[in-house]
Amino acid sequence: EQRVRERTDALHDVRLALMLAEEQAALGRLVAGVAHELNTPMGNALLIASTLRERCLDTRQQLESGALSRSGLATFLTEAGDQAVLIEHSIERAAGLVQNFKQLALDQASQVRRRFDLHDVIRQTLDVLAPRLRRANVTVELDVPVGIEVDGYPGPLEQVVDNLVANALMHAFAGRVDGTLTITASVEGTHLRLAVVDDGVGVPEDVQPRVFEPFFTTRLGQGGSGLGLATVHGIVTRLFGGSITLVSRPGSGARFDIRLPLVAPGSVAGD
Repeated sequence: EQRVRERTDALHDVRLALMLAEEQAALGRLVAGVAHELNTPMGNALLIASTLRERCLDTRQQLESGALSRSGLATFLTEAGDQAVLIEHSIERAAGLVQNFKQLALDQASQVRRRFDLHDVIRQTLDVLAPRLRRANVTVELDVPVGIEVDGYPGPLEQVVDNLVANALMHAFAGRVDGTLTITASVEGTHLRLAVVDDGVGVPEDVQPRVFEPFFTTRLGQGGSGLGLATVHGIVTRLFGGSITLVSRPGSGARFDIRLPLVAPGSVAGD
């Protein structure tokens, strides 16, 4: 009995370590996504600023040589104003991405409990996941009303969305040239119902009862750890006190239905 207890404790420790590794991997994916996404607005801003600097030098030379006409000056000022607006938009886009990432990283690293708007949290997460979704040619249809307030842990909930998206990209759309993910949410009394639906290949019936088991994967050695959906299940059931179910038919996609209390178990944030 002592040996059984020791082995059980050891297995529990290994499982916790692997779950932590999965959380760190999710954060690593967010870092890579933000870095990739920042390249576009920052690259645009740099290109436009460089072009504007050259135009300023040309205009100055024309002014010093007396070749600058009134219409030429007006054209330069119009172009400079337009380019300044483009630079401003690019920098605002980059700043927004950085701010989203800072909040995501803070939430996931500290598991801070706070009141948050569900739409904002999911939108921020999808913004960071955008490069992976574009590479897979997967479209996301978001139907989450603004104003659904949740008292809980936004970081782990962001990981739930991240893992479900990653699971769909690995399994649902494997071998597909495109796909669609639909995320919906509604309030039912004191609970929130969140659904993540794909139009992928579906989940075989013999696999469905095991999808939330730790270490179970149909892609062993092909990038699957068997911890993604197990982590989702743990966050939903243990941290939020909710439930998650899978509904799927082969060839007809998969639907993950999540039911969470609007106020997670424990003391209310701010009390």
